Amino acid sequence: MIAAFVLLAQTAVAAPPEDHRRWLEDEVRHIITDEEQDFFQTLATFEQRERFIEAFWDRRDPDRLMPRNEYRDEHYR
Repeated sequence: MIAAFVLLAQTAVAAPPEDHRRWLEDEVRHIITDEEQDFFQTLATFEQRERFIEAFWDRRDPDRLMPRNEYRDEHYR
């Protein structure tokens, strides 16, 4: 699962912007795996982190045929 993101990683890693840091440390800290968290921290660009976040929620979507991600909605509720 995470291996698909390896192609996105680059060697120079900048500190994530505040919104990505807050997402990782506050919003999903109880549901993100250690492997996912470690990988997220290796991502070098804003776009890579945004794609990771999208894929993070997609992997947890219980019914991809529905237009909304019920898991994400419930998590933020």
